[in-house]
Amino acid sequence: EIRVSPLSRMPCGASLVEQHSFARCERGVSFGCLGTSRSIWVQNCRGVFRCAGRRPPFRCGYPEGAPAYNCSCGSGRGDPFWTLSDEETQALARPREAEERRGDSPHRFALLLHGMLGTEVRSSSSDFHGKWHDGGHAGKRMLLRHCAASHLKYVVDAAARGEQVDVFAHSWNREAAPWFDEAYGVVLRGSRHEPPQYTSQALKARSQALSIGRAALLMREFAALRNVTYNLALAIRTDAVLSSPVNLHRMPAETVAPPRTRAASPTIQ
Repeated sequence: EIRVSPLSRMPCGASLVEQHSFARCERGVSFGCLGTSRSIWVQNCRGVFRCAGRRPPFRCGYPEGAPAYNCSCGSGRGDPFWTLSDEETQALARPREAEERRGDSPHRFALLLHGMLGTEVRSSSSDFHGKWHDGGHAGKRMLLRHCAASHLKYVVDAAARGEQVDVFAHSWNREAAPWFDEAYGVVLRGSRHEPPQYTSQALKARSQALSIGRAALLMREFAALRNVTYNLALAIRTDAVLSSPVNLHRMPAETVAPPRTRAASPTIQ
C-alpha cells in the first residue's frame, strides 16, 4: 500500500494532460508530486500527466485495480510511443517549412488516408496499438504523429525531383481535424472527419470503402479546383506506419501493391 503524507499533497509542477478515469483527477487531492518532484502519486485517478519542464507526457494509474500508484516523471522519456525520434521530428517539420506549391509539377500523385484512428484492426502500426488504448485522445494524437512522420518521410519526401505528392484525409474521428492539420501541414490539401457511420464488425469493409471514397472525392474536388491531373492515387490506412520508401512513379497504375500498406486505387484521369 502506498501511503501519501500530507506534505506530499502540496501543489507542484505536475499537471493533468488527459483524464481516463471516471473519478475526477484533481491536483493535490487525487494526484500530486512526491519528494523532489521527480515522481507523482495518484489515488482513485487514471490518465496522462506531465511534470514541470519540457518532459514528455506519461501515463499513471495503470494497470487498473490498485488503490494508488507512484509514477516517475521521466517514464515517458524512455517510451518510444510518447517520444518522437529525431527523424520523425524532422519529417513533421518539413511540410511547415515548405512554400505553397503552384501545381506545375509534371508528375503529380495523391496519398489518400482513410479509416478510423485507433481501431482494433492489426496493421503495420500494431506495435503502438496497446499504447493508445490507454492513451485516450492524447494517445490517438500521438499515434497519428508517428504515422504521419512515416507517410511524410517514405511517400511525400521520397518523391523524385519534379514529382509532387498531395495528401487527402478522411477519418471516422471527428475530433482529429486539428491533429491532421498539425501533422501534415501544407501537403494536406483536403480533409474531412466524421463520427463513424458503421460500428459493427460485419460492416467494417463497407466503412473502409466509404472512407476511401470520401478521401477520393476530396482529391477530385481539389483537382477540379486547381485544374491538375493525378497520375496515381495511393490509399492507405491513416494508422499505418511505413518503414521503407514508396516510390509512386515506379508503380504500375493497373496493379499496385506497395509494401506494408492496405490498399491502392487505380489511376485517376
